[in-house]
Amino acid sequence: MKGLVRPLKSIVHDFLDTVFEYDSRIWRTLVPLYLLPGRITRDYLGGRRMRYVLPFRLFFVITVVTFLVLQWNLGDRPFDIGGTSPMQQAESLEELEREYERMRGDLQSTREELEADPQRAYGVAGIIAAERSVERAYEQRREWLLERDDALADGVAPPPPPSRGSLELSPEDWLFDADGISQLPEWLPATAAAKLETWIERGVRNIARLEEEPDRLIRRFFGLLPPVLFVLVPVFALLLKIFYLFHGRLYMEHVVFGLHAHSFLGLAVLMGFALRGLHGWLADGWWVLEATLGWLSTAAWWWIPIHLLLMQRHVYGQGWAMTIFKYVSIGLSYSIVLVIATVIAVVISVVTA
Repeated sequence: MKGLVRPLKSIVHDFLDTVFEYDSRIWRTLVPLYLLPGRITRDYLGGRRMRYVLPFRLFFVITVVTFLVLQWNLGDRPFDIGGTSPMQQAESLEELEREYERMRGDLQSTREELEADPQRAYGVAGIIAAERSVERAYEQRREWLLERDDALADGVAPPPPPSRGSLELSPEDWLFDADGISQLPEWLPATAAAKLETWIERGVRNIARLEEEPDRLIRRFFGLLPPVLFVLVPVFALLLKIFYLFHGRLYMEHVVFGLHAHSFLGLAVLMGFALRGLHGWLADGWWVLEATLGWLSTAAWWWIPIHLLLMQRHVYGQGWAMTIFKYVSIGLSYSIVLVIATVIAVVISVVTA
């Protein structure tokens, strides 16, 4: 057994060999994974496994590298979240009143639509919170405009405008109604209600900090995406199992397909970033190479849906009509799951940032 008291180079090599399969298998896996739809999945399910990196290890490494590159690509780029509403840009009382009435009318219409649809009634609390926020912003801007006009009339310097650019929310807007009565469900146990209040207060406080620290929430969100994908792969495999219920394949075979499909997606994103980066570096260089890289970058993004369709066709072996039907159906179903998972990730990011 090898000890740990060895040269650093030897330890790093063993780490790479264990985690990344740092040998010829990585290239025998990545090339067909990207260029030959379904090849490594069919080989793996057919028992020809020794030449390839294990599906989960492949998925894990590509997913981690993809999100590291994605966060690195974000770099120190500024993010513009929110913005200043027209009401908070008003330079006269008449303009302020006009924008205030318009925003109130829009919120009231939205609130009536939500209240009329029981399936969307959960959004009413958010509209009520927005109405209170608009009311506070209106009073704040109106008070400043009056002070400014008085100062100008007296020939003195006007006070500075309110510092915040977007509408502020308050935890009380979500927790209590206009009469100070809690809006939390009465059936919630006291412990759960207290925990929910803490989450709401923390979430509203973090939302208020978005203008000053947008990177914090965004990077927290991207940090949550890898574990979200780890959870979604079994869900994707379950969809495959349902749509290929009579195909005779075990659930774990669908999991292998899902791992390879998601690994390809990560590899395709990395390829897209690489081509875009090369295109950017050569923007002022050789125009022929620049045009070629631009075309390759576009083709790489189009290759993603084409590859996944061919992969499904080659692995499951059904006719084109049935394959396309199931491809679209699974894609739509999985898109809904992705949206739900993304919303949950955003909520967790806001609460825990």
